[in-house]
Amino acid sequence: MILFSTAALRESDWVRKEAAILSWRRELQEDFVLIPVLLEGTRPENLEEGLYRVLRISRGQCVRDAADAQQIVDDVALGLGPSQEKTLTPFERLEGVLTKILERQATADTLEDAWNSLQGANKPQWQRDSERRFASALARFLLRDRRRALEHLKTVLDRIRPRVDKAAAEELLKYLACLWVDAEAAGGVPASAHRGGMVGLNGNYLPGFTAKRYGERAWPLSDKWRLVPVDTSQRTPEDILEAIRAAFRPRGVQVRVAVIDRRIRQHQEPVLVLIPSPQDRSQLPDETLLTELRRRYPNLIYMIGTGERVPDWTPPQVEILIPPLDPDVEIDQLFALDDLKAFINRVHGNL
Repeated sequence: MILFSTAALRESDWVRKEAAILSWRRELQEDFVLIPVLLEGTRPENLEEGLYRVLRISRGQCVRDAADAQQIVDDVALGLGPSQEKTLTPFERLEGVLTKILERQATADTLEDAWNSLQGANKPQWQRDSERRFASALARFLLRDRRRALEHLKTVLDRIRPRVDKAAAEELLKYLACLWVDAEAAGGVPASAHRGGMVGLNGNYLPGFTAKRYGERAWPLSDKWRLVPVDTSQRTPEDILEAIRAAFRPRGVQVRVAVIDRRIRQHQEPVLVLIPSPQDRSQLPDETLLTELRRRYPNLIYMIGTGERVPDWTPPQVEILIPPLDPDVEIDQLFALDDLKAFINRVHGNL
């Protein structure tokens, strides 16, 4: 959507530039929809003048006399019409993935045995004559109790015969390992990219465990995001910048720092830089260091470790993830993951 005010139509070179870019995208992409919105005081005839006429931003496809945000939303929804396909929530997508894995790995009889082995009230309903519906109900149960998901998965893997193959066991483990992380807190990680890209997270095991779980929860069913851990001894801006460059530097090839820096700034996929809490947990990165990191690589997200608890004071650039992490839950999940990996180890060899 392009919002046109009287001033935008007559005076803004930036609006003209955006209109030209979006019109170009519309010409290249068949399914790209461009909707001009005329705010109060502008007329459809204005879109038949000058550059906008050349760009073919037609008066027939615009929202007229827009007075407030709700009217714009209503008019756009009316113009687009009903959606032709259902948009799945992240939960529904994950449920579908787990269901397919279970369907591929087991018959209805073995799924029923695994189901009966699970402890818990309010199990989802299932129909014995429909293997898919039963697999779906079992998948929903695994997802429902977030903090016991790994415990329940161990029971399922133990009961299904013939055994789930190693690739499927690894895939199920990958999808369930992060469920204990609060969805609201994890959502604050990618959301921070629009508000400065600095988040604070408490916890005792951020390197090697917790930070990765937050990344997996923030970008579910995606492997495009990247975690770049910084060593606790690397506290100066240049040390941290070099640790980031090392993650992007091609192996066995000498590349100038300026080239690496440019590649990092152009990187479009999520990169989460973990700066763990120092030995002295009362000492956090100062404002100068954080400002320099943000200036160099503004497209990256920086996760600042605060120690076991959230301190009373944090640098103003840092947005604490809410709700804070419960250290007891963190250690319980660390042991649960280690226990499940050891179980898969015994069955399939090293994981």
